[in-house]
Formats: sequence, C-alpha cells, structure tokens
Amino acid sequence: PAAPTTPPAPTVRPVDTQTSYVVPLQADLFDDKHKALAVENLVKDIREHNNTLTTGFIGTPYLNPMLSENGYSDVAYTLFQQEAYPSWLYPVKQGGTTMWERWNSYTIERGFGPVDMNSFNHYAYGAIGEWMFAHSLGIQRDENRPGYKHIILQPAIDFKGELKFAKGYFESPYGKISSGWEKTANGYVYRVTIPGNTTASLNLVAPSVKNVTVLTGKEGVGRMSFAEGKVKAELKSGTYEFEVKN
Repeated sequence: PAAPTTPPAPTVRPVDTQTSYVVPLQADLFDDKHKALAVENLVKDIREHNNTLTTGFIGTPYLNPMLSENGYSDVAYTLFQQEAYPSWLYPVKQGGTTMWERWNSYTIERGFGPVDMNSFNHYAYGAIGEWMFAHSLGIQRDENRPGYKHIILQPAIDFKGELKFAKGYFESPYGKISSGWEKTANGYVYRVTIPGNTTASLNLVAPSVKNVTVLTGKEGVGRMSFAEGKVKAELKSGTYEFEVKN
C-alpha cells in the first residue's frame, strides 16, 4: 500500500486590523519593541482608511484610549470629530440622538438597515465617553488610592484640530471633579476643581515650567517640575486656573 501522505500545513495569514492592535495594546501584551511597531501600524491603518475607524464592538472601546496613551491624541481627536462613515458623528449627521448598534442603522439616503441587527439603543459604541472623560478632560483615577481619593489630571488638548474647548465634570464618591480647557491665541487655559478631602497630580503639556502661570489657587499648588514634555505639580483640594503659553 502507498505510504500515507502528510497533509499540507495550514496557511497562517497575519491579522492586520485596527482591532488586532488595540486589544493587545490594552492588555499590555507587547514588549517595548513590538509595542512601538503596533502603535505605528495602528496609526498607519487609520490613515490608510482616510482617518476613519474599522473597529466593531470589541475594538472600539480601546481605540481612542490606546491612541492617547501612546502619544497620538491628535489622531484620536481626528477620529472623534470625523463625520464620514464609519464614525461617531456619522449617525448624528443622519439625525441620530442615541447610540446605535450599527454606524449606519439609518441613513437619509437608504432608510433603515436590516431589522435583525439594528438597535437604536445600543451603548457599545458609546464607550467613547470613557476617552472623553479620561483623556479629553483628563480626569483619571489613581489605582493605588482608589475611589478618586487621589486624582490624576492629564488633559489632552486638541492642538491640531478644530475643537476650541472642552469642559465637563465627574461625580466621584468625594464630590464633583470638574475639568476643562480652552485654546487661546498663544496656548491654552486649563481650569479644574478638586473636591474636599482629596488631592491630585497635575500633568500639563507645556514647553517648560516658565510657560505655565497659575492664575487662580496658587496657594494649593506644589512645586512645579518638568518631564517628558509635561509640567507636573501636586494639588490640594480647591479650584485652579492655569495659563499655558506655547
């Protein structure tokens, strides 16, 4: 009898999608070398898709946070303000006032999409709200001092885009944390209120300590230092206003 033949090895095809990069980035699975390559390929893929996202339910929650955490808040803001399909603002341009299951659950041109997957109250893509609070407003928790007993403040300013200001607040167990920035002719102004019984670590993008002026709350600001392109300081509870010049 003829000798049994060995079946050919299955073809292994690399996965090269936005989700294939953001999920392991979120899970911190890359070493330093491959992490840099993953971020580079992620940004490349976004630009090759005309600055639109291609993620679904799995990848969308991590897309903008991973961009901001790896130095590409400008790309995150481009996606955030994109109006072409698929994007967060595309449904808004179609008259949407809620989060949909599909980016095109309804279009002015074609009407309603397939009824088997067409919820108009489907929060999955609303995960962009996390990025808005944690990165655009810059309100982040300190895992070593949970419950927002200590707050990390590091707003990502939309330097390259059209967004002129951002402001909002988060109701923490210790009280309201409000944060906001506004672009000016030669920089930006950052305003924040830290509730009583809490402290915060401030990180402001600035060329140097000399470029940052405390307009309100100077007595609650610790010594300022500069590292990795940011001016850093410890803050006591209170209301503050900082002017940052380019």
